Amino acid sequence: MTGWGARIVPLHEDITAGVAPLLWVLMGGVVVVLLIACANLANLLLARAVARRREMAVRGALGASRSRVLGQLLVESGLLAVLGGAGAVLVAPLLIRVLVSAAPPGTPLLDGVGMDLGMLAFAGGTALGCSLLFGLAPSVRLSRTSFQSALRTGRDASPGGHNRARNLLLVTQVGMTVLLLVGAGLFVRSFRALSTTDLGFDADNVVVMGVDLPFSRYPDTPSHSAFYSRLLESVNALPGVVGAAATSQAPGSLSNMTFSFAIDGRVANNPSGREDDEPLHAVAGDYFRVLGRRIVEGRAFEPSDRADAPPVVILNESLARKHWPEGGAIGQRIAFRVGETPWREIVGVVEDARLASPDVPAGPALYIPYEQKSWEWLAWSSIVARTTPGSDPGSTLTAMRETLLSLDGDLPPQSSGTVSEAFRRNTARRTFAMTLVGGFGALALALSVVGLYGLISYTVAQQRREIGVRIALGARSGTLVNRVLGRSLALTLAGAAAGVTAALVATRVLETLLFGVSPADPPTYVATVALIVGVALVTAWIPAHRAATTDPTTALRVD
Repeated sequence: MTGWGARIVPLHEDITAGVAPLLWVLMGGVVVVLLIACANLANLLLARAVARRREMAVRGALGASRSRVLGQLLVESGLLAVLGGAGAVLVAPLLIRVLVSAAPPGTPLLDGVGMDLGMLAFAGGTALGCSLLFGLAPSVRLSRTSFQSALRTGRDASPGGHNRARNLLLVTQVGMTVLLLVGAGLFVRSFRALSTTDLGFDADNVVVMGVDLPFSRYPDTPSHSAFYSRLLESVNALPGVVGAAATSQAPGSLSNMTFSFAIDGRVANNPSGREDDEPLHAVAGDYFRVLGRRIVEGRAFEPSDRADAPPVVILNESLARKHWPEGGAIGQRIAFRVGETPWREIVGVVEDARLASPDVPAGPALYIPYEQKSWEWLAWSSIVARTTPGSDPGSTLTAMRETLLSLDGDLPPQSSGTVSEAFRRNTARRTFAMTLVGGFGALALALSVVGLYGLISYTVAQQRREIGVRIALGARSGTLVNRVLGRSLALTLAGAAAGVTAALVATRVLETLLFGVSPADPPTYVATVALIVGVALVTAWIPAHRAATTDPTTALRVD
């Protein structure tokens, strides 16, 4: 067969090609949330290190070696890892079940997802490693504290290096949170665009039942057409059915039957002399009316377009524009194989439709009457029926299956369902990605809120005496609150700037999962920054307001 080719791909790549982007999203979300949690842990340990400077100085003065102090601190960090890991092991099975149940249909190797010794070892090692790694720096710094200096310094003293480290960690947290929230926002806008996109037909209240006629009993086009004609007549008579038609490609099907064709009076640049392959649909019944598709030029198929009538064809707008950009497609003739199949007159142009999936653009397509098809092997068809609004699609499908069996008891129905269900399956990958990134974004936001609240609360607690003095000297509580909020705003904006920069680079890997929205979508970035700034200000206001309304005599008595 000249002109044919082959492409060889590894089996693993072929199996995972459809889910590889989801795996990268899942892995990326896990890593970012882990880093945010580690930043929270490091901030916590830094705060504890400052609070325990005097305690460690006393231990050193009583003879404890620096290595012993460091060992104690690392053991405490390891204990945090053990407790956190134990909690994760308890929660993980539930999260795995939720993840597996929410995964798109057809996701490979789901049966192998679960807890095992390898996963437990990896999770435990990660928890322990992160705790020791992020607890090492504050522990080493605390173990090197000058005992004499710490004993002479008040408890409120906080080394500038610690403050800078905590601020840097908070900025990092905010940046990574912005990264995840931008991703979540892009998916939300993508989902909204997907749900509101114009399909070119009315997909609501449409059910589909597949039928495949065996060649032994239905060997040619006349027998195919006769059977489908009887079946459509019976389905049209069912209660709740507004109209029924047949098509070689059901709405929601991702596979296409394509044919090349020649245009009368033209010679294509292809070696075959024919135009490029385009999807072809063989339809029966009032197909365009049943699906609610608009004929923009010419006419739809009519009952008179039978096997013995002049062959006709209808193009969609994309195909008509491709070959007749100035118009004038009506009346032109095409043939699939010149000399072997007849010339077909173009009698109509139909509006483009996204028949495969809402996220698959409507490309060029041709439509021919089922009775006029020239291929005996084309014996399958899908019966599409529009039902009355509010009717039960399950009952209609049951009645359609019973009708099919009443005409031929040895003919089992193929797959069946509603077009809406098929579209949900076809867009499940995008929906699942949105759920993943949205969940990670919410978790990251919660962790950042905890981190910001902890940092501001700790900073305010360290400055209680100073705040008490300011209040005693007549400072207004609003001024003190604004001072704290200003510092929080500066840290948040620094983190947001870093997060936006990272998101502009990182979200490009999500482009294949997005629909109708750019990875650099300005409204998403603006809304994300506004959200993180608003949450940060509210979070910082609580400890700031509490400190500003403290009785100065109480604050001045703090050691």
